[in-house]
Amino acid sequence: MRNNNSKPNVFVVDTPFQLLNAIEAAKHFALSNSHLVIIKYPGLNQAAFDPLIKKNEWAEVMFLEMEKEEYRVCPFSSNVVVRKWYNWLLHFRRRNKFTKICRSFGPANRLFLGHYWVPIKYYMRHFANNLKFEKLFLLDDGTDIININLQRKLAGNSTGKSGEAMKIPTGFSVRNIMTYLKKKYWDWNLGDAESLTFFTTYELGVRTGDQVIKNEYRYLRSVAVNSSASEEVCFLGQCFAEDEYMSKESYLEHLKAVKEHFKGDKIIYVAHPRQSEQLLRTITVSLGWEVRRFGIPIEVAMVAGGYFPKVLASFNCSALESCSNIFDTRLKIACFRISPAHLLRWSLETAAIYEHFESKVGPSFEIIQIKIGDPQLTPYA
Repeated sequence: MRNNNSKPNVFVVDTPFQLLNAIEAAKHFALSNSHLVIIKYPGLNQAAFDPLIKKNEWAEVMFLEMEKEEYRVCPFSSNVVVRKWYNWLLHFRRRNKFTKICRSFGPANRLFLGHYWVPIKYYMRHFANNLKFEKLFLLDDGTDIININLQRKLAGNSTGKSGEAMKIPTGFSVRNIMTYLKKKYWDWNLGDAESLTFFTTYELGVRTGDQVIKNEYRYLRSVAVNSSASEEVCFLGQCFAEDEYMSKESYLEHLKAVKEHFKGDKIIYVAHPRQSEQLLRTITVSLGWEVRRFGIPIEVAMVAGGYFPKVLASFNCSALESCSNIFDTRLKIACFRISPAHLLRWSLETAAIYEHFESKVGPSFEIIQIKIGDPQLTPYA
């Protein structure tokens, strides 16, 4: 039920981990009249959100169906022209529906977005550009926030207000009017905000006009299930092979080095949702590891599900950061460093992530340099 007595605070997320940080933000700022919008696109496991949603803590919880921008097969005609018009109609309906929902909240107090990356999460930008608000916040969605901040710094302060792109071009002409109508009713509004406040666990150096508010996970620490540690090492898988950051063979070689480091320990491999079944079978056969799927982010499994491993390990998975902040010294974390020579691309971004992790090294957070071809692994100094 919407409360018309005060301006709403609107949270827009599309992953359970973003929702985890939305909950933390709502508690951190002691907000009321908070409205939660969960973007539900094809393939999204809605049940993964359920353990985190307490409806009495939200004025409204809305699942918003969002089809991806892709060419769909027309169900009633194979004609190329008809199919093109059909997809244009779908786009128009999709965008119009989304814009109406953005504006249905009226003037808002604060808007919290789970992401801000145009190529993939363009609808997040569109939401920000069609909802009037007093302050815009960005929540953590893993290490992507580091790259989003980097993009804003590289762009400088020349982006300007997104609304400026919606003005009628100078000169009254049919062409100018059509350009205006296209931007207003057809194109996604992807203008960059002049000011953005990062609510994040990461230490970010932001551009002039942006701000950082530290997310210390105080609320989640207070409600996390106090479970005793199991005797297994939990290794979090990543899509390095699927996304062509490294070859499948190299990825397996690195996993073998991890196995050597934990010799004698039981290791479970938590599969990333997008990892191929063929690769997972290879991991089971060649390494003898149990492959497990939680169906929810590891942070949720540990906060709400009572799962607690002996060691949480991965390469540069963002969950190492979030779990370290939530559980602090209770949780032992092993971060395995990949040499840039083994990466096919994304080496600069990977270096930035490891540079951040270096600041966390301590009694409960260890960085281990992998040396392929040498079974000996040494702690990173």
